[in-house]
Amino acid sequence: MSPKSESCINLINKADRDLEAAKILYMNSMGRKQITEGICFHSQQCIEKYLRAFLIFHEYDYPFTHDLDKLAGYYAKFDSRFAEFDFEAFKEYGVGIRYDAPSPSIEDARKAIYTADEVSGYVFYKIDIIDII
Repeated sequence: MSPKSESCINLINKADRDLEAAKILYMNSMGRKQITEGICFHSQQCIEKYLRAFLIFHEYDYPFTHDLDKLAGYYAKFDSRFAEFDFEAFKEYGVGIRYDAPSPSIEDARKAIYTADEVSGYVFYKIDIIDII
């Protein structure tokens, strides 16, 4: 397996674990606000890793960033559909939420999971898994 393939598969597996962690936290949150931080963080991480996997798959050299809008902008060079995703709320979910950003609501957490699920499904669909194995 090529290094590109290994990197893509590794990122996809980690992204899937992030999404699963977000869903488990959501199911066990019972409306507790402090857990929403973890839900949103893992949702952001899922999206970030899927975007990175796609860019690596296309051998696109991009600068390291946690900014999903920037990553999506690179992705849009390959697929304009990605410009339709709204990552505004995710700016705080990556790093800021781990420190001093305000806690998201349970509705924000639900939306974060929904977006992560939608992005992961779309990117997985766009990566030809046969080409990376």
